[in-house]
Amino acid sequence: MFSYDAYLRYVLPFRDMLMEYRAALSSCEFAILRHDVEFDTHRALEMAKIENKSGIKSTYFFQVRSDAYNLASIENKEILFEIMGMGHEVGLHMYLSHFDKYEDSVFKREVRLQNKILSELIEKPVDCFSVHRPKPWFLEIREDVIGSMINAYGPSFFEYVEQPKDIKYFADSTHQWNYGEPKLIAGITKYQILTHPDEWFEFPNEVEKNYHLTYEAHCDRFNKTLMSENKRFNNLGPIT
Repeated sequence: MFSYDAYLRYVLPFRDMLMEYRAALSSCEFAILRHDVEFDTHRALEMAKIENKSGIKSTYFFQVRSDAYNLASIENKEILFEIMGMGHEVGLHMYLSHFDKYEDSVFKREVRLQNKILSELIEKPVDCFSVHRPKPWFLEIREDVIGSMINAYGPSFFEYVEQPKDIKYFADSTHQWNYGEPKLIAGITKYQILTHPDEWFEFPNEVEKNYHLTYEAHCDRFNKTLMSENKRFNNLGPIT
């Protein structure tokens, strides 16, 4: 479970229905494949390559307020353009955890700020966004478009009710499928599949092992940065 082979088994049945959010707005049948990138841009790139080999196009949402990665770094900008070069869409994974309630002017100012940062980085307008850990006050905003961007939790893509009837939503949050594993369902013609690239790896692994792998990869990259930027650190020897 949560290997790249398993991932393809889940999403390939939806391949002929896949489309971006903008196209789905006017379609009565669609499957949207969405990735919220929380911790590791390199995992996102690996997943994008795997999808590309299988003829799959999806949307990758990146944070600009993340403490886990710097999207403006030279390496991460290259990752962004490599993902877009394969035909995938890049959107904003909006961080709103510092807000406790909805205030229209404050909220829209934050939307504009994060939109501007990402659009400058990818050198094109940002067309869509998803919210990181959305709170009820945000989910109650039933609008497909906020500002100039499509809202991944808008009513055309996500039913904010206990028993959704028209749109099937799948999500791998916390390393498990809380809304069921992705599959085509008789009578349902609209799907949104959310995955987090940080949860997936080349071989199956449990959640503890997966996070250890993520942690070790970050430590390795940070050590390499210190060694290349700081001669004194380079003379200290390996850290254990």
